[in-house]
Amino acid sequence: MDPIPRIFISGYVQPARDCHNGGMAPSIEDQVVDYFGRLFGRIFSEPFEGVIEQRLKRNAVIRQVEESADAASQLVARFFLNEKLTLEQVTEILSGFGRLGELLKLENIANPNITPESVVEDLLPDLPCPAAVEAAGRGPGGRYDGSYQGHG
Repeated sequence: MDPIPRIFISGYVQPARDCHNGGMAPSIEDQVVDYFGRLFGRIFSEPFEGVIEQRLKRNAVIRQVEESADAASQLVARFFLNEKLTLEQVTEILSGFGRLGELLKLENIANPNITPESVVEDLLPDLPCPAAVEAAGRGPGGRYDGSYQGHG
């Protein structure tokens, strides 16, 4: 048995890392911050690594991307905590979005002629909905209605 807890984020399983609680399993906040850090890095930082030649300007862009990822993390972590989801439920939900970094393209986000709703509609067929979310918490049209209480 592997003594290091593992989490599933961004399409692969990796060791959980948390320096704040003595190496124990990561908190919900840790999982969300790690997930959005990798997602935003893949979508917004990596494409510019070879394009922005000046190191300081490139670092400034990366810092702005990291700040944006942290803002998204804060919002989603707060949502998960307000819904009283367990760490396992959060892991399941984030794993459902594991391929998002591969599927979501900067050109689709940056294109003013493509609405956010159409981007989501294009992504949904390729992103599996976790079973617990599929079974509960869906209102009319399959949209979240605030009733997901998990399966615990």
